[in-house]
Amino acid sequence: MTTGQESAWFVIFSLWLTILTSHLTQFTDEPYAPKRRPTVKQIEVLIHRADGLTQEKIAEIMGVSRRTIRQHINALKKRGIEVP
Repeated sequence: MTTGQESAWFVIFSLWLTILTSHLTQFTDEPYAPKRRPTVKQIEVLIHRADGLTQEKIAEIMGVSRRTIRQHINALKKRGIEVP
């Protein structure tokens, strides 16, 4: 396959992917936006909250401030993750 053919296939594939994405997103109320995975620290906070620990206790265990824990919780909530 020549470079011109590869470029043509890339353009065709890109158009196909754009069309497919637009068709798939019409079935949801939310716009298509891939969400990043939670960080390791955010998951750690989530596990501690699920165990019933307070923000103060989690901050003490993780060696960070309570404000940092609140920021992790807010980031999780923005991703649509329910934090206990």
